[in-house]
Amino acid sequence: SSHFRPCLHTARLRAQTPLGAMAMEWSHYGLTDGLLESIFHAAFGREGIILGPSPSSYCSWGRQRGEQNSSPAAFDVGMLSDEGSGCFAEGRCVMQVCRACKSWRQVVHEVLGRSCIGVALPARLDCHPGTGAGFHPRSDRSMADMAAMGRTACCCPPDDTSAVHSMFSNMSLAPERFAGVQQLHLGNHNADDVVLGAIARLFPNLRRLTLFGSTATTTGLADLVRGCQQLRVLIVFLCDDLAAEAVVSLVNPSTLPSLEKIFYLEIEKPSSESWSSRRTLGFHGHGRAQQDVLSKHGLSCCRTCAAWYPAGSIAETCLYHPGTYSGYGASCSSYDCCGSAKPGYAYTPGCTYAAHEPAAPNERIYSPVWVDRVPVMDLFEVPFPCAEFPLGFWLRDTAETRFMMM
Repeated sequence: SSHFRPCLHTARLRAQTPLGAMAMEWSHYGLTDGLLESIFHAAFGREGIILGPSPSSYCSWGRQRGEQNSSPAAFDVGMLSDEGSGCFAEGRCVMQVCRACKSWRQVVHEVLGRSCIGVALPARLDCHPGTGAGFHPRSDRSMADMAAMGRTACCCPPDDTSAVHSMFSNMSLAPERFAGVQQLHLGNHNADDVVLGAIARLFPNLRRLTLFGSTATTTGLADLVRGCQQLRVLIVFLCDDLAAEAVVSLVNPSTLPSLEKIFYLEIEKPSSESWSSRRTLGFHGHGRAQQDVLSKHGLSCCRTCAAWYPAGSIAETCLYHPGTYSGYGASCSSYDCCGSAKPGYAYTPGCTYAAHEPAAPNERIYSPVWVDRVPVMDLFEVPFPCAEFPLGFWLRDTAETRFMMM
């Protein structure tokens, strides 16, 4: 293993280099079973593998509950983007080994199919000046720091979907690599119906997904539900073509047996009584109207975290702050349970898990703090003590920087 590790960390692996030569020679004798898997474990350990644009891609989701002690290896296999763009040494080496022969390529794909637990797409940061279109210099600095950590959901999306379509087309060439993927980070790309259809085909074991500003419709969402039957957490934020009623009719315990919760946020269009739009949790009627729609599909609304969850569930999936928020001014205030501030500063929606508490009939859920100021979406489902923020972090509203929404 001490010999293989440096070989996997050089970008100039060819057939004449030690590992490449061994691959070519051993392939003639059929000595491939189990060998490449041992090489992977020697180089990257036995934790799950995350494929992404950089070794920091595993930070895309922060640290989720149950993953605090794991540090998955992250590398780019050179298949998510065009050759020469965003490919790191480890990925190039693995792909060179794949080229030794068909048997080695099959072994690599089998190992990835069993060990790959996450995929992070390379973000497109060339569609605006610098790393963002922030309204404050501190926002731009924070966005640059977050992008360096693999958290790019706050950056403006590309002008079109050609790049993300190309990525999924490349991944579809060998779908067996992604059989075990549980999490997908879309970066700053727009997930339209084509993308959701590809996700449904590629990631049958997907556990959680965030749609942030997606142009997907009910057609794509229906494909996603049919193909990703292990989906547990779905976040639908600011997706104009996905109304709350349509989401709950497609995503509910009868269609997704493992569903834990749904978060939803939309832009309510200006009415004759209001000249400006506002963000809401959906269902514009009174509390009874919301409860009726949710209960029809076997869901309830949690009065603590505002998630929609399977009615009667006692699973401890409600992430919240049990402490009191106090202090002097926004920059000097925080929850006394963990030190989390509010969106704009270092914040996630909770530090503790508990069972959901259903809202009472006719009760209109008070809007959580993240409705008016959208926090860092990459960390939305991460308990605060496990979330990592750059020093001096300040990002007033992720929706402002990504969609230029005031």
